[in-house]
Amino acid sequence: EIIMKSLEMLHMERVLDKITHKDLIEFVKLCHQHNVFDSIEIAIAKIETLLKYYRSKKKDRQDVNELYELEARWYTSLDSEKPDYSVYSDEYYVCDLWTCWVIYSRNYIRSLTLPRLPDGSTIAADMGEVKTVADLGCGFGYTTAALKQLFPLADLYGTNIGETPQCSMCKRVGSECGFTVVNDVAEINNEVDLIFASEYFEHIQPPTVHLDQVIKICNPKYFILANSFGAKSTGHFDTYQTSDKTVSNKKIGRIFNKTLRENNFMQVPTSNWNNRPSYWKRIEGD
Repeated sequence: EIIMKSLEMLHMERVLDKITHKDLIEFVKLCHQHNVFDSIEIAIAKIETLLKYYRSKKKDRQDVNELYELEARWYTSLDSEKPDYSVYSDEYYVCDLWTCWVIYSRNYIRSLTLPRLPDGSTIAADMGEVKTVADLGCGFGYTTAALKQLFPLADLYGTNIGETPQCSMCKRVGSECGFTVVNDVAEINNEVDLIFASEYFEHIQPPTVHLDQVIKICNPKYFILANSFGAKSTGHFDTYQTSDKTVSNKKIGRIFNKTLRENNFMQVPTSNWNNRPSYWKRIEGD
């Protein structure tokens, strides 16, 4: 058992510090087994092009036309007031999920183990013992697996859209890495210490009402959030509903943070670039 835990920690360090071409191939093969990709070779080529695009200072959109075609399909559906949620099953969307894992979300998790607080300590150390974690909108499950490796003694849950190839794949990853996949936090039968949400609440309408529901159901102590409400992207909205009005995507972020404060959470200052992820902590005694 001790040897297995050591191997898990070694794997976590490898995944969080460096993604190899072999990891990409294994990911695409797993997707192929769950009918996400028709062609392994084409999927690898698309992902490699996306990675170059995101990392380039001089971005050439024509190299990733499919990305913007998918985005246009989503926003056109919003214009007709019939959101096309089938975009989440599009193979190009899954390609984009991999690039976001490599470039963004794995670094958000890694930041929890780095000295990012004003006193030089880490966010993970500041949270102390974490017994339960929920990864909201966990995609294909790699973020949830990394969180399980970071908190090996905690019960881990990932929420996902049921009856999709993405969810099927995530359940496979969960069975191998020791976390449970549910359709909604309401299916979690105990309180959750830590809520991790990377690029999640932007996809929910209305986000602040859902935030209230998550807090009521889970009674969390901490939030790790990487929101980007103002960014244009597949699955995001131009305007968002709140409990009593409609606001632009530029304004909802402040209202979202206000909702956290009204629920007795305080934002802890960190040195994370662009404050991503942000660290919110429930005020003790309230």
